Amino acid sequence: MNVFFRQTADGVEWLKTSDEAITSEYFTGSMEDFARFYAAEETPAHWVMIQSALSTIYRQFSFTAKEKRHIQQAVPFMLEEDVATEIDQLHLVTHKVEDLTLGVVAVERQALQNSLAELKDNQVTPSHCLSSFHFIPQTEADWVMVCQNDESLLKTKDGLYAIDQNNLPQLLALLTEGFSTLPNSIELLTFSETDAQAVLSLLPEVIRNLIEVKQEDYGKHLQASLKQAKKWNLLTGQYATSENILERVKPWRWVIAGLACLYCFDIGLSWMQSNTYQSEYQDVRKKTTALFRQVVPRGVMVDPKRQLNQILKNSEEQGGVRFSMLVSQLVPIFAQYNTDINSMNYDKGKSELRLDMVVKDFTELEAIMDALKKAKLTPEIQNSSQQEDKLRVRLRIGAKS
Repeated sequence: MNVFFRQTADGVEWLKTSDEAITSEYFTGSMEDFARFYAAEETPAHWVMIQSALSTIYRQFSFTAKEKRHIQQAVPFMLEEDVATEIDQLHLVTHKVEDLTLGVVAVERQALQNSLAELKDNQVTPSHCLSSFHFIPQTEADWVMVCQNDESLLKTKDGLYAIDQNNLPQLLALLTEGFSTLPNSIELLTFSETDAQAVLSLLPEVIRNLIEVKQEDYGKHLQASLKQAKKWNLLTGQYATSENILERVKPWRWVIAGLACLYCFDIGLSWMQSNTYQSEYQDVRKKTTALFRQVVPRGVMVDPKRQLNQILKNSEEQGGVRFSMLVSQLVPIFAQYNTDINSMNYDKGKSELRLDMVVKDFTELEAIMDALKKAKLTPEIQNSSQQEDKLRVRLRIGAKS
């Protein structure tokens, strides 16, 4: 069930119709009467405020495929030429009519705000605000006229028009070039015999002869057109109500969608990085564990990293680091000359290494001395003696300060 209502100078006119539009109940009363009706009704799916087409503007704009991307931004400038009201004082709603045709319906912001403010003061929240423009039915006739009370709507192949009933003949004369270029058929839709006779009495005979009059229940007419008309809801953006709150974010939907995609991408990237870090951590832990077993083969392992750091710290406090560094510099040199080392002593206080070694001859000793000096060490021969066919040497080696 839906409720359609229209604010008038005397109050409110409204009707309640079933989903199948089989029956309609009609009411008139003050805004307070309507507010009491609103408070008592719990079943309506939609509360639809009908905005007179006389207070709204409808235009269609055609554009090229190249202009499609920017047509939404261009609409206010295109509409500006057709209205006397400042464009920033209008509330616009657009919708694609065809692939390269955009429809625009506009209403004065202040008028819409005043209507909504009066409803809000009476605790009434409409779900839709629709111009009567969009309740004109689709027919096979060239022209369709919908007339009710003092409002006349006309749909031609070129556009939609709204005019008060007394000026309808002048509009028809303008569109037919003084009734010289007439459509093949005109369908007139009214909601009472009185309305039909009132309209026909205003029109010249040349137009009356083309008109096929159809009379329909007003509630059935509104209900039948509601599905298509809802896409032109004026309650969008800042005017969106609690029942269509998603319309508030519609202008930002692509920004929100982009941010959501970016957020999902960031989550996915973080997850992948986390897996990578976890894998790297496991590799490092395996290597650390293997290193710990090399240093302390039978030691109790709790936290290999911390334990190795502690061993390194203790070694440094005992001078082990300097000794290790000194030995690491000597090993490649001695390996190059196949030197035999009889004994090795380290003086922690002086950071000196004393070696008792055997070399091939004095020439090889000089080569070793040169290599040690190039390694920025300070070698000193303490004594040497012949041992069979080789040379025995006692050497003192220190690091340059």
